Amino acid sequence: MYQSNIIKFFLSVTKPYKCWYLLIFQAPIIGSLFNPVNNYAIKLIVDKANLNNSLTINAIILPIILYCSASIILEIVWRLANFADYKISPKVEAEIINKAYFMIFSHKYEFFQNNLSGKLASKIISLKDSFVRVLDLLRFGIVWQSCGIFVVLIMMFFVNIKLGLGVLIWLLIFMPLMFFLKKKGFIYSQNSTNKKQKISGFINDNIANIATVLFFATKKREELNLSVLNQDFITTEQKRLKFIFINHFILGFVYSALSISVLFTLINLKIKNLISTGDLVMIIGLTFSMIESSWGLLNNLDDLVNEAGKIKESFSIFQQDFLVADIDNSNILSVKNPKIEFQNLKYSYQEDNLIFDNFNLKIEAGEKIGLVGVSGSGKSTLIKLLLRFFELNSGKIVINNFDIAKVSLESLRASISIIPQETNLFHRSIAENIGYGKLSANQEAIENAAKMAKIHDFIMSLPQEYNTLVGERGVKLSGGQRQRIAIARAFLKNSSILILDEATSSLDTETEIEIQQSINAMLDNKTTTVIAIAHRLSTIKHLDRILVLEKGKIIEDGNFANLLKIENGKFKKLWECQFNGMVS
Repeated sequence: MYQSNIIKFFLSVTKPYKCWYLLIFQAPIIGSLFNPVNNYAIKLIVDKANLNNSLTINAIILPIILYCSASIILEIVWRLANFADYKISPKVEAEIINKAYFMIFSHKYEFFQNNLSGKLASKIISLKDSFVRVLDLLRFGIVWQSCGIFVVLIMMFFVNIKLGLGVLIWLLIFMPLMFFLKKKGFIYSQNSTNKKQKISGFINDNIANIATVLFFATKKREELNLSVLNQDFITTEQKRLKFIFINHFILGFVYSALSISVLFTLINLKIKNLISTGDLVMIIGLTFSMIESSWGLLNNLDDLVNEAGKIKESFSIFQQDFLVADIDNSNILSVKNPKIEFQNLKYSYQEDNLIFDNFNLKIEAGEKIGLVGVSGSGKSTLIKLLLRFFELNSGKIVINNFDIAKVSLESLRASISIIPQETNLFHRSIAENIGYGKLSANQEAIENAAKMAKIHDFIMSLPQEYNTLVGERGVKLSGGQRQRIAIARAFLKNSSILILDEATSSLDTETEIEIQQSINAMLDNKTTTVIAIAHRLSTIKHLDRILVLEKGKIIEDGNFANLLKIENGKFKKLWECQFNGMVS
């Protein structure tokens, strides 16, 4: 099943170009005739020379025409293959990356939490590179050399049946042995590829977290960790290369035995006048050609097995459980005044880690609610379930009578704006990062959103203003500046559902007050339904309702004033701790 999925993947990419691939692969098939035809032409010339001491051009005009024609035809077939190659190869390579990218983004949210981003990117590129390499090995190695061996064998039968039969028996014994050995080497190749990709992922992870490495002065420790990974790779790669060395050592003697046996057989046949001098010269030349092709085939099989190992290892990332895809004829969610209902939710990360059990919550259209609770109480998980990052065990989430499991993911997430606590930006311009909230937005709309988020003046102070690149994950900006860009992005998107995940946590007090005023202006919009996660309780004083969560259950529900009136209440305790400075 696993192998068939890989084959289906590549067939789906190459199928639209099957006629072009026929044009590519005709070259090695027809081109394999070149050496045998040329050797046959030389045989005719040698035989004519043996019969006639005064050799003339007219006497050998046929082999000359044969030789020249073969050279011209060879050039034509390969140029046709080159033409087909340049027409389709870039398109196929791009389609492999596109298809792999789409499959990666169809995975569950947990998949990205458990895999290094660098490793995933490396596997996508490796999949494309290995496909290109396999294609080259097939046409320039496997097909060309296999056809060449077959044609040489046929010509040997024409010269002498016993000679051809002997070489055929040799091929029937040793070629399957070669394939068996190569298949065994596949495991070594796969292990080696896995070790290399671990090193690549480790390096990417270190570069992405370079500030942490520098802050904690752990450069030497990371170098030691890399050395351990490198040593593991060296051990694995040496096993693979040792396996190849032993195979080549044994097979080298086998090939030598074949060439010596053919030479003595030809000499014996010539002594008995069973073959001509031209036959002797031709078969010796073809024998070395066949040995060279066989040895090349062996090496190409090594490389093919190695690339197949890379493809299998790279493709393994697509064999994980996929996120539930949109159902057939899924609804398009387009709502105003959204009402949200969580009905009998049951969800657990693992079987023994139940987060919600029969959880129920109704949020009226235009209502603004806050979620409060200690870490692990279920606040962020509830938001991720609403966004369908996770799949419910049972129950459902309904927006205006639409079960979100039956609407398209794109339309669901397009209806929701979120200002996250931790903001990672694209390594693109500030304008592109803000405009990501609404791709159709013009520059004026982007700047207006930036002004609402109190970031416009800072942007205009930069040399390239809105065209300034922010660096990988926004590393060139402070945490507060990144968060204000995220806020501007949400302002620009202006969805009917707004999620605030501790939206002002990275801001200084003065800026927080300014931005809170802008957020409050959004909250005054009666058609926007708001869910705010808060640890800093002063930021949610103005909300309609505040829910206190504990171990996935709502233990308190009310507005700010009413919750403070509950004696020994959880919210009151949290407020007093913060007010007295016990909690930052």
